Amino acid sequence: MTEANINRLTTGLLEHSQFAHHPFDSELAGTLLDRYLDALDPSRSVFLQSDVDELAAGGASLSEATRQSGDNHAEQAIFARYLERLEQRASYLTKTLQTASFDFTGHDVYAFNRDDAQRPRDLTAAKTLWLQQLRAAYLEEKLGDKRPEEIVGTLTKRYAQQLKMMKSLGKDEVL
Repeated sequence: MTEANINRLTTGLLEHSQFAHHPFDSELAGTLLDRYLDALDPSRSVFLQSDVDELAAGGASLSEATRQSGDNHAEQAIFARYLERLEQRASYLTKTLQTASFDFTGHDVYAFNRDDAQRPRDLTAAKTLWLQQLRAAYLEEKLGDKRPEEIVGTLTKRYAQQLKMMKSLGKDEVL
């Protein structure tokens, strides 16, 4: 079965299921787009708000293209953008780990639960958020009595492994 057939079949099932109770139109496509973005980026820290705005702008045609031809270019574009941002994040965090020293004597505040948080508006805001997340992860490891070089190694591996795992997903898994 081709990807287009899978998309058309899934769309038909959604339209006629008790899950949606709604035709597969731009409203439902927008809801599913939001859920997909949140599934990929639950901490709302990888996708930029500009990415979401750009992807949502294509939402009006997403439902029609999916229903009629099974087009999955939008899904592929979303996942490609996710990988791009994830790679930027991993690169930034790895470089920061190699050069930064962290001081935890201040009174910083970081919210771990970002389920309802705003996405970073641009790459500069994302880097600020990524640094906060890195500091929190570093502190968590430090509280586990790890030495700085162990922490750098652990976190570097973690970010590389996450990127590697997502890049290794096949088309079927992304679909």
